[in-house]
Amino acid sequence: PNLTGISIITNPDKMTYKLGQFFDTTGMVVTASFDNGTSKPVNGYTYSPAGALGKNDTTITISYTKGGITKTTTLTIVVAYLVSISITTPPTYTEYYEGDNFNKYGMVVTANYSNNSTAVLDESAYTVTPTSLVCADTYVTISYTEQGITATTTQAVTVTYYPYDYTKS
Repeated sequence: PNLTGISIITNPDKMTYKLGQFFDTTGMVVTASFDNGTSKPVNGYTYSPAGALGKNDTTITISYTKGGITKTTTLTIVVAYLVSISITTPPTYTEYYEGDNFNKYGMVVTANYSNNSTAVLDESAYTVTPTSLVCADTYVTISYTEQGITATTTQAVTVTYYPYDYTKS
């Protein structure tokens, strides 16, 4: 029998990926159809892209060849990538004296992705600048980088001069 087409009977377990991940065929069932009216599940298929998934990858092309005849089908996937970060809970402390270091305590920073999903970031995942505050600082900048994409947001702070009497030390 000659190959007339292929189809995906069962989607893979994973349909949403983060930027830079690789397509995973686990759970996917591909069936080949033949000109004698029969069909059967097949394993010797290939897919592309086979490398790391990028922002523009929205489909995976599945190909199967039998008897010199190649048939293809496509599978729609989602590649989620970082679009922004936000402060979902402000820090406990927003008022400082000049020379104090910014304190992350209580602050919750959330990563926002292209597929509308979110993830709360561990406080070690992002950076805050400046760390040592001066009176001119009215905000700190929070930065997070994932797969080469950097997102930033700001947190307002109030910094006042701390009058220290050097004659009493």
